[in-house]
Amino acid sequence: MDIPVLSHTLDKVRYFRNMLLSVGGPLVRIILLRGDHYAFGALHAAVSDVSDEPANPLCVLQPLNARASLPVKKVRPTPPTFVYFRCTRDAFVEALMDEYGEETCELVAFENDPTLATSSK
Repeated sequence: MDIPVLSHTLDKVRYFRNMLLSVGGPLVRIILLRGDHYAFGALHAAVSDVSDEPANPLCVLQPLNARASLPVKKVRPTPPTFVYFRCTRDAFVEALMDEYGEETCELVAFENDPTLATSSK
């Protein structure tokens, strides 16, 4: 199974914005974090972009943080989308994919944005 890879920050923000506003789609999203991924900044930017309109509810679970966050202010009456951030494609990821299947589970990877300057040492 090929995993889509998003590197450009704008693509990551668009991914989250689509997740917040589109009708239907996978109810479980697993995002593999690679390098300087800027995933959380992209999520916050997308939530900010749609803050004035009703959006799909998200339940966000980050690595090393068992508390789920619900970042959307105006919520549509739809089932929540569960967003799991993971550092590796581990047994937990495989179990989620087996449990939910390809129709309701999506796996993507976020990696460094090549257009952003990196700090020099």
